[in-house]
Amino acid sequence: MTNDCGVGAPRRFLTLLDRLRNLPGQPGLHLTAPDVSSETAIEQAAEDVIRVLREHIENQGDPEGAAGLLAMDFVEFRADLRTSVFQRQLAPIPRLQRALAELRTASSVEDAVRRGPEVACRSCGFSGAVLVQVEGREVVPAGAWAARDPDFFAKVSRRLVGDDGRPLTFENLSMEREMMRRRRPVLVRDAMNDNRPGQELRRMAGVRSYVAAPILPEGRVLGFMYAFHSEDRLDIVDRDVLGTFTEGYGYALERAILRSRLRTQVQLYGELVEAAKRQLDAVGSAGLTLLGPADCTPAAPEPEFVRVAPPTPSALALLSRREIEVMELLAGGATNRVIAARLVVAESTAKAHVAQILRKLEARNRAEAVTKYLRLLHTT
Repeated sequence: MTNDCGVGAPRRFLTLLDRLRNLPGQPGLHLTAPDVSSETAIEQAAEDVIRVLREHIENQGDPEGAAGLLAMDFVEFRADLRTSVFQRQLAPIPRLQRALAELRTASSVEDAVRRGPEVACRSCGFSGAVLVQVEGREVVPAGAWAARDPDFFAKVSRRLVGDDGRPLTFENLSMEREMMRRRRPVLVRDAMNDNRPGQELRRMAGVRSYVAAPILPEGRVLGFMYAFHSEDRLDIVDRDVLGTFTEGYGYALERAILRSRLRTQVQLYGELVEAAKRQLDAVGSAGLTLLGPADCTPAAPEPEFVRVAPPTPSALALLSRREIEVMELLAGGATNRVIAARLVVAESTAKAHVAQILRKLEARNRAEAVTKYLRLLHTT
C-alpha cells in the first residue's frame, strides 16, 4: 500500500529525474522510462541513476559539480526510501503480536479458521482476505472477510471452483505449488491480467493487486491466505507482513488442532472407563467372580477382555470369534466407538459387527441381543 515517502516518493523521484535531464551532457539520456508503481521499482531505478551519475562524474572529473550534488541527492533519496520501507515493516509488529495472541485463545479449529481472515485484515491493514484449506489434493474455501461486503465468503465459495464445478486441485494452481515449495509469500501486482492456471482463485472482488502466503506450520501445508486492499496497490512490505502473520497463524491453527485432538482423546478415555465400569457391573450381577492376583500364576497372560462367561459350543456355532469379542463388549455397555477403539478397527466395521450379531440373534436392539447371548451361554 502507499508508503510514507507514500505519495511523495514517486513525485520526489521524478523531480530528481528532471534535474538529471537538465544536466550538461545529458547523462540520463539512455535510461529507460522508470517504473514508479512500487517502492522496489523506484529503488531499482534510483540505483540505475546513481550508477549512471558515477560514470558521468568519472568521465567529467568534477565530483563537486552539479552531477556530484545530484548524485548525493539520489543517494539520500535511496536511504530515505529504505528507511521508509523498514519503518513500515516494523509498524504492524505490535498489532500482529496482539492478533496472534488473540487467535491462540480460539475455542476450536472452526473458530480459529472463521476468525483468521478478519483478524488478518484488522491487524495488517487489508480490506479483504480469503483463507483456503488443503484437503488431500483439493483446495477448498474455508473463510473470507471483506470490510464492505458481509456476503464476501458466499461469493468466494461460488467462484473458487474449477471449470467442471469441482474443487480446485494443486494441479490447477502453479503459484500455490511454488509458494509451498519455496515456503515464501508472493506479491501479484496485476491480478486482472494474471494468466496462470487458477486465476479465478486470485481475481477476488476485482482487485488490482494482492498478496498471498502459505500456512506451513512444521512444514505441513494447511492452506493459503490471500489479502488485498480495495483502493491501493500492494507492495513487498504488504507481502512480508502477510507472510509474518500466516507464520504465526499456522502455529495458532496447529495449536487448535492439537487441543481438539486432546479433547477427543480425553472423551474417548472417559467412555472407555465408563464402559469398563458397566462391564464389571454386568459381571457382578451375573454372579460371577473375577480371579484375584493370588489366584493367578505369574506367567498367565492378562486377558484382553473381561468375559461374562466362556463361550459355549452353541455360542461358537452361532457367532464368530470376532463377534463374540464384540458381544462381550456390548454386554458391558460399550458403544460402537469404544468397540472400535478396543478392537483397533474402524467405527464403521464395529457397527457392521453389531448389525450382524443382531441379525444372527434375531434381536431388535442391543439390550435384547445381550439377553439372548447370556441365555445362549447357559445352553449346552
